[in-house]
Amino acid sequence: MRSASAMVVVALGLLVAPATASAANSNVLAAGNPNFRSVVDQIVPSFPGLSAEITDFDNDVTVVNRTGKTVTIQGYQGDSYARVLADGTVELNTNSPAYYLDTTRYANATVPPTATPTATPHWIVIDHAGRYEFHDHRIHLFTTKVPPQVKDTSKTTKIFDWRIPITVGAQAGAIVGTLYWHGEPSGFPVAAIIALIAAALAGIGFVWTIRRRRRGGAAPSGTAEPSAPPVKEAW
Repeated sequence: MRSASAMVVVALGLLVAPATASAANSNVLAAGNPNFRSVVDQIVPSFPGLSAEITDFDNDVTVVNRTGKTVTIQGYQGDSYARVLADGTVELNTNSPAYYLDTTRYANATVPPTATPTATPHWIVIDHAGRYEFHDHRIHLFTTKVPPQVKDTSKTTKIFDWRIPITVGAQAGAIVGTLYWHGEPSGFPVAAIIALIAAALAGIGFVWTIRRRRRGGAAPSGTAEPSAPPVKEAW
């Protein structure tokens, strides 16, 4: 009984927690806004072995390089920000302003004077996985408010197209995508909570009934089973 009741409490906690977390995420470092969805539409031109996807709603871009060439991701002013080499080595340019601006959701980090678009790149190795996941300000809005394009908050609405310039070897290209308003939750899931409580209570009742039957039906240890009463003749 006690363990079954605990399951109800945990289940209710899981239902309530996402709503609280979503409300808090909009201003937290490295957290996306659940009311938005940023998606990669395509990489132009198409490069065999190169892929990109968005994670955390509208927050991070993951680039995977299996092209056999160096893929360089440009910063916000045409500078070289990051690159994934042909052998999978991942390097960042600490002289790129994006190296610092991408550490916060709203680009309010301090950029040292040595980090400029024209500075000679200073590359540091951070990984050898052939993939790089990074925050990019081009794929999200700099506000937590409902954008003016949204007339009905319950409907998916396109906000803008975005573009991240790249080079693959010596060839220029871009990761292009779209930011959408995904829609606000329709409300607190009261029906789901009621259904969960009903299911949990039914489970508790079932377990209690089984245990009661077992306790009532088993003979005490060390005693013989009671014999059936003798059958009397009807005449």
